[in-house]
Amino acid sequence: MATRDLVLPVGPPVSLEYQIGRMEDIDAVRRALGEHGEDLVLVDVRRTGKTTVAQCSLELLANAGHHVYALDAMENAPSAADLAERLCRQLAAYRSGRLRTFEAATSAVQWIAAHGRGVVASIEDAETRAATNTLLAVLGTQRRTGVEQLVEVLDQIEAEAAVSGRRAVVLCDEVQAIVDWPDTADLQKELRLRLRRSDGNIAYLFAGSRPTIVETLFRRGGMLDFQGVEHRLRSISEVAWHEGLTSAFQSLGTAIEGAAIRVILDASEGHPLRTMLAARETHALAERRLGAATEGVAVIGAAQARRQHLWQIEDTP
Repeated sequence: MATRDLVLPVGPPVSLEYQIGRMEDIDAVRRALGEHGEDLVLVDVRRTGKTTVAQCSLELLANAGHHVYALDAMENAPSAADLAERLCRQLAAYRSGRLRTFEAATSAVQWIAAHGRGVVASIEDAETRAATNTLLAVLGTQRRTGVEQLVEVLDQIEAEAAVSGRRAVVLCDEVQAIVDWPDTADLQKELRLRLRRSDGNIAYLFAGSRPTIVETLFRRGGMLDFQGVEHRLRSISEVAWHEGLTSAFQSLGTAIEGAAIRVILDASEGHPLRTMLAARETHALAERRLGAATEGVAVIGAAQARRQHLWQIEDTP
């Protein structure tokens, strides 16, 4: 039986297997990046599923054999040099064959995402560690700036993908964070040049949760003005929520009434995070009572969800 953390997650991205109402977005992003080599920007407020869509798209691209990379600009040291180092770790994993040791693309993408956030301080695999150290030594020569290091590793990423006959896709999540970095002007200038290129086999996917800042970055005449595609996530329909939550509760060994789902959606107004919070509380109550999630149980579950700090979402523009 599946666990609640996997089926109704709050915080981490939702896996492909348990997606609710997002597969159209995921497939659209996959096709744009992998088949057409488009550069994309995902824009929406916080906690609506941008990272989920991005990482699930990367998983599908990895399944197809493409080389995928992931960075979170909110994590670690705020500089281009830090981005370069995190990309180095991921490139080294491709060169050492580390990513081929994973049985599923899901595990490989999770490894990439962890290193892209910078939360993994060391690399356990000796070959990957050696390949990383070699790359870092190359980047550190001639007192290169952080932006110059990033340029070098992006060139090597593109070359590595070309050798394999595949496309490279680089995700930069929470891209709005770069505007406050000390080297932001040089970083934006380099990114702008790369995004305006019409050749090459590397595509970029940016995601941001501060719509006003992101739109300013990528608008016509903005610092990252380019001929890419802005993709706004679709609203999840009530039908999709009913189908998805019914299936999710079934996988957890519990039934949920249609009236209970309506209570949850009325309380959450269809916002993905709030819906998951209310659904989790409702499931926990139903499980303790050894019965179905009824309308009354959902009323209590939604009330408990409202009291959690995660319910208060920052919708800062």
